[in-house]
Amino acid sequence: MGSNDRLRSAPREWLHACSLNGCAGLTSTFRSTFNWSYGKLRNDSQWSFVRMTEVVELVGDPAQPSTLVTDPDTVDNSILAFFLTYWRTKRGDAVLPLRKSFVPQEVRGNLPWVVVADALDNFTDFRYRIVGANVSRYFLGDGTGKTAREAFAAWGSEAVEDVVALNARACVNRSPVRLTGPAITVGKIFLPDFDVLYLPYSSDGETADRVVNVFTFNYRKFLETRSTGTLNG
Repeated sequence: MGSNDRLRSAPREWLHACSLNGCAGLTSTFRSTFNWSYGKLRNDSQWSFVRMTEVVELVGDPAQPSTLVTDPDTVDNSILAFFLTYWRTKRGDAVLPLRKSFVPQEVRGNLPWVVVADALDNFTDFRYRIVGANVSRYFLGDGTGKTAREAFAAWGSEAVEDVVALNARACVNRSPVRLTGPAITVGKIFLPDFDVLYLPYSSDGETADRVVNVFTFNYRKFLETRSTGTLNG
């Protein structure tokens, strides 16, 4: 089966939906684009970093694609705009802002939308340190303490790899990544349209080793349609 055929036949629930940690499930087509366009090069387990200007891609189901923007110039979502400005201010003239520069007290009013993930094993996995209350409500679960592979295991290996690849893109490219996706229904659970920003942070100002993920969605629609079921069954 070709990549386009798999794209059309892949389960909608992981083509568009996000895991308990707020990461979007994509397709192998996304990973192919990432590998080709963003210089994902391995040499003795080392990454080559590539700085890019804004790049916009459509990913997922061609009938209802999600929009992926690497290194967005601006964002039209007020919460995401706040965090993008915050990230740029903390970065200053450095390549990346330091991990310690992210101060929860400075973003307290927006913490319910925040997920913090630490990079593991050369970006082959990420561990979720913080999962905001709104994100937990959205997915009826809390992924705090789990890795991406653990949190997404029930969705299958392809979905797991896609979640990791999306977080890795922000780290490898050392720039913000925005993903905007449509509303879907998974089983009896309605998942409103979402808008998420992945922001890389660093321990040394050079190599990304943490992602602050700001996951927003249509909260009004969420309250109107939320089922009492769970994604985990």
